[in-house]
Amino acid sequence: MIKRESFMSSINALRYETSSGNGAVKQSRKLIRSAFSYALLFSSFALDLAHAQSSATLTVSLTVADSCNISGVNHISFGSQTAGQTLTSSQSQAGSVTIVCAGSSTAVSVNFSNGLNSDGSSRRLQNAAGGSYLSYGLEFSSDGTNYVPVALSHAGVSVTPGSGGTTYNLRASLPSGTSFVRSGAYSDQLTVSISF
Repeated sequence: MIKRESFMSSINALRYETSSGNGAVKQSRKLIRSAFSYALLFSSFALDLAHAQSSATLTVSLTVADSCNISGVNHISFGSQTAGQTLTSSQSQAGSVTIVCAGSSTAVSVNFSNGLNSDGSSRRLQNAAGGSYLSYGLEFSSDGTNYVPVALSHAGVSVTPGSGGTTYNLRASLPSGTSFVRSGAYSDQLTVSISF
C-alpha cells in the first residue's frame, strides 16, 4: 500500500528545493519524477478501491404440482319395471367414472357420498312423489372384473390413473326381494370426488 505520508514527504521536499534557490535542477527533477510516481501509484490504488466487487448467488425455482380431475361420468339406469313385481334375483346395472391425472404417477382416493336418501344402513332411490324408497347397493372396480362394495361413509377407493385418463367401472344393484309397490320415477344423486 502506498502511504499518504510518503507522497506528502516528496511534495514537501520539492517545495524546499524550489524555495532554497540553490539551482539544484537535477535534484529537483528527480524529486518531481518521484512525486509524480507516488501520485500515479496512489491514484491507481484509489482506483482499485473504487472498483472493488461483491457477488451473491441468485436461485430461480419452480414447483409443478400434480393435477387430477374427474373428466366424465356414465350414469346408472335400472330402466323400467312393472308395479306389483318383486325381484326373484338381484338386478345390476353398470356405470363408470373417468379420472385424468397429469404429472407424476399419483395415487388417488375415489370417494362416493351416501346419496340424498340414505337411511343410515343403505343408499336408496326415492319416488319423485315422495314416501316410497328402494334400497340399492354400489360397487367399484379398478380393473373391470373385480368389484368391491362402496359402503356408506367409506374411506375411499385407492387407484392410480394413467396420464391419458382411466375409466373405472361402477355397478349398482337392486337386491333380490325388492318389490315395486308404487309406480313413479325413482332416483338418487351421489357426489363423486377425488383426493390426492
